Amino acid sequence: QYYGKLPDIEIQTEEDKTWRLALARMDLRKMTPELIEQNNQRFIQFKPSLESDIEKISQGAQEELEIINEISTLSCWSRFRFEGRQDKYERYSQYENNPNLVIEETKKIIEKFKDTSDKFNLFRESIPGYSCTVLIRDFVDLLSDEEKSFCKDVIFQYTDSLFKENYEYQIADGVEAAINALPYLLKHFSEEKFKIKLILLLTLFNEYPLGFDKRICDYSIEAIMNNRLWESSPEDANSIFLGYLELHKKFQQLNISLIEELYRQGVYNISFAQVINRFQKVYGSDLNQILNNQFSANEINNLEQIPLGALCTALEILPNELDNTEQELFAQLTFSLFAKYLFNTDLKQEAKDDELEPMLKYRFFEKFSAITLCSSTDKCKEYIKPFLESFNSCDNAAEFFNQLIIAQDKFNRYENFWFIWNSFYDKVVSISNEDNKRSYYSKYIIRSYLFSKTIWNEGIKGWHSLTDRQSLFFRRVSKDMGPHPAVLYSFSKILNGVAYQFQKEGIFWICSILDKYSEYLSNNLETDTTFYLENLVRNFVSTRHNEVKSNRQIKDGLVKVLDFLINKGSSLAYRLRESVL
Repeated sequence: QYYGKLPDIEIQTEEDKTWRLALARMDLRKMTPELIEQNNQRFIQFKPSLESDIEKISQGAQEELEIINEISTLSCWSRFRFEGRQDKYERYSQYENNPNLVIEETKKIIEKFKDTSDKFNLFRESIPGYSCTVLIRDFVDLLSDEEKSFCKDVIFQYTDSLFKENYEYQIADGVEAAINALPYLLKHFSEEKFKIKLILLLTLFNEYPLGFDKRICDYSIEAIMNNRLWESSPEDANSIFLGYLELHKKFQQLNISLIEELYRQGVYNISFAQVINRFQKVYGSDLNQILNNQFSANEINNLEQIPLGALCTALEILPNELDNTEQELFAQLTFSLFAKYLFNTDLKQEAKDDELEPMLKYRFFEKFSAITLCSSTDKCKEYIKPFLESFNSCDNAAEFFNQLIIAQDKFNRYENFWFIWNSFYDKVVSISNEDNKRSYYSKYIIRSYLFSKTIWNEGIKGWHSLTDRQSLFFRRVSKDMGPHPAVLYSFSKILNGVAYQFQKEGIFWICSILDKYSEYLSNNLETDTTFYLENLVRNFVSTRHNEVKSNRQIKDGLVKVLDFLINKGSSLAYRLRESVL
């Protein structure tokens, strides 16, 4: 039946031949049994009888599979190494202990696949980019001069492809890895300094989006920041920063004029390579001055003429610990501009949509938090001043606090963090006041400020920045912000998680809130407050049952919380209440 539906062999397509191969492997009638021996055991294997044209397809598929298996080991190791996944890359001891083997296999891949017509072109083409980047970054001391030069040439082949007419981004195509290697090449090939800096600078102008949260220019930013170019070569890093500030506006103007020029000629598509080629011709002398460190920026005092997106990109290039007046001035002015747009409702409405798109705000808050936390106390005070002056109940305020928490989790700058937090205390209290408590954004701001909006690791029972000193902070919150439902929600959530150490005191904070505002809160509870309160009291009773039974003060406070839950219909609270009385 199935064979009869197939067309004649002369007119069969590749799909038809593949179906014939599948039928041959299913049809036991056309299989020949063969006896094979393996590990002192005998097996009967049924071998399909294949016609000559199908046999060729089968052999070709087998060869392709063997090629994949041959190069996939190096591919996995090099990518795991590049991404820093130690638990993964350590499994490949043959490469970990012998970088010369990596060079050898990389050369074989390049030589074997000179013909780019194979089906696995992208897969195998990306491998040399990753393997050579890893070698230059992690094993350079074990390489000979010849091997270093080989890796350099391979890396440049990948970075140069970004500026070619036919370049089209593909996931993990090796370009990102190659650009990431450039700061390391700078250490060992000083004669290539101009080219390396030129690639890093020009890549910053490529804002082509790679999904929701990344752009091609982020390759360059990550290379400069993650590979510590500011530490190894601060003058070169600073020249890239100043050059980007100076040339961004010129690049955008040239881009627009070139689009208009080509449009008049009937050409409606323009590539990044075309713009870059024209840009290098027109502004070659400026590029030479910048890349030879013979340049000082004129744009720092005129930042209002630069789009917010470009300002954020320039900010991301800077180190987290600013070390000169020029950088500090730029950061201060940029913070002031962003504060106006992020917290001023009128200016937000005037701003273009792309100037304050979500990822731009996220990128800015992330970098602002890092710089502010890593600065001196005096500078920290200056940096947060424009945000204090502009702060109000709006959609960006909650994310402002959330990104500070995430940055503090990474950098652990206790004094600066709590200086910032205490500086905004009165602002948050004002938002939580009775007149404002129905504000749409207030609950998100208070949740974020009280650490309950942040996504913490599952099972967390404390945080390095919440010490015994913060007991007074939470007590003040219960007194000054208690009427707002978001406070009860936050306390219920964090006391069984990130603020676990305050659980005993926290019962009294919650009790004091319920004493004063029980009726109002009962009618205005935030979603999941009952759920988190139940988790809290259940954990409290199970871990401190004897203390609850023997300490009248704790028992009375807990019973008040349980009574509140019982009034909300909680059967768990009813059972717990019976067990502690």
